[in-house]
Amino acid sequence: MTKTTDRADCQPCADARPLRGQPYQQELTPDPRRLGAIRRIFAAHISCWGWPEVIDEAVMCVTEMLANVHHHAEGACELLLEPTPYGVRITVSDTSSQLPEVRMPEWHSGSGRGMWLLSTTAHDWGAETTPTGKDVWVELRPSAEEAAA
Repeated sequence: MTKTTDRADCQPCADARPLRGQPYQQELTPDPRRLGAIRRIFAAHISCWGWPEVIDEAVMCVTEMLANVHHHAEGACELLLEPTPYGVRITVSDTSSQLPEVRMPEWHSGSGRGMWLLSTTAHDWGAETTPTGKDVWVELRPSAEEAAA
């Protein structure tokens, strides 16, 4: 399993919130032309669940995760968005068993920043092999200041 530690500037909410709503799950073949629809679906669910503070981070993370599937795995993947007592969790499952690597980006390159962005944005993240490929997940929580507002 690949995993980061908690971000220093993103503390968990002081109080957990009750879960609102059901998880959103979809099987899809990532197509960059359809990412806007996924971002809108995510924003709507996250807003309804009461976590508007993490919408921007969530849509960026799901975009990067699906771009990685598009570039590094073949075929369909499964997308899962879940409310948690502290924010949201996004999991993308695909059929490739190769775990992602976080590298310092080469800023002049046209690619290679996705996992670095995830690792610096998410409160926590990980990747683990499964019998059918791998799961890559992120957990997003509002900062203490956002949660208090």
